[in-house]
Amino acid sequence: MAMNTKIVSDNGETLPFGELYVKRYLILQIVSIVPFIGGYLALIDILFIFRANRKCLHDDVAGTKVIKLRG
Repeated sequence: MAMNTKIVSDNGETLPFGELYVKRYLILQIVSIVPFIGGYLALIDILFIFRANRKCLHDDVAGTKVIKLRG
């Protein structure tokens, strides 16, 4: 709310908090625990923001996008 942004599905629908958390955060958090691979995955996730569509890996996995609200 402070940044006037909202996380929605790729088709623009609002997702329930539980579904959003599991899809967007929990899956990658579990994978990041794996030694050696986890550190690289976190770095790759962050670097994906520099693509043309500006979506991170966790957005692609969850099928979400961040939109800017009018305000």
